[in-house]
Amino acid sequence: MATVNREKIKLRKKRIFIIILLALAILILFLLQHRHRYSDWSVTREPTCISYGLQERYCSCGSSETKRIEKLAHTEGEWIYNEAENRRELPCSACGEIIEIESLENHIHTYGEWICEQAESCTVDGIERRFCECGASEENIIHASGHSYSEWEIVNEPKCEAEGLKARTCQKCGHAEYESISSLSHVEGEWIIDGTQKKIPCILCGEILSTVELTPSTGLKIIDGVVMGIGSCTDKDIVIPEIYEGITVTSIGKGAFQYTEITSVIIPNFVKTIDSKAFYECTFLETVSFGSNLEGIGKQAFYG
Repeated sequence: MATVNREKIKLRKKRIFIIILLALAILILFLLQHRHRYSDWSVTREPTCISYGLQERYCSCGSSETKRIEKLAHTEGEWIYNEAENRRELPCSACGEIIEIESLENHIHTYGEWICEQAESCTVDGIERRFCECGASEENIIHASGHSYSEWEIVNEPKCEAEGLKARTCQKCGHAEYESISSLSHVEGEWIIDGTQKKIPCILCGEILSTVELTPSTGLKIIDGVVMGIGSCTDKDIVIPEIYEGITVTSIGKGAFQYTEITSVIIPNFVKTIDSKAFYECTFLETVSFGSNLEGIGKQAFYG
């Protein structure tokens, strides 16, 4: 029984070996009969004037071919003048290699017209250059001319304790220059009366520069907020109080100051009415300062 099994195994191995040999024979036959069908050439590296290029093509079987692409010819650039060697050199515009050298031992430069390379402005120097056919060049600097300003113009007027601003413009390039203007000093105006306060305004800006509290006249006859008469007051310049005995003074009564020799009167802001003949025949009266809330003045209040 064991002998039979061994024979079967040997037979099986022999069959596998024969199959492998047949497969190899078929593959070799196929390869011997295959003809490569390559694709078009494809450039894998572009040629330059200093190195070769490469191109490749492929067959569907995986085979490939590579072919070299010849170097490109140099491309002439512009002649460059080599002053140290007294010669001119022609470079390749692609790689920079010097293609040609020409001695200028007996050469005399003949320059053409000046060509502007950089225009001159108010603040930047201009540059112009001229060339000889050999490549040599000369440079000329045109110095910046500087700004040419117009007259100063006021942008912001100066004010009391506030600087102003003026400007001027370059007539060539439009550049603007600014300069501050010193602030003004306050200018005192005439005293003004506001209620029982005497104030000095600035005639330029209206700001109150100083304030003085006026002392109300004493001795006046005042009842329930109404000035009834001059009473025992001896002042020629009357300052009516805003509040008397805790009550706001709101009115000047009928005939309160008639026939008196007062020369001025200051009426506070709370006073709303001046009754008739309040200052009747006050022939020495020169100035009256009315309060801001006055609503009515009676008949003949200031007659005479």
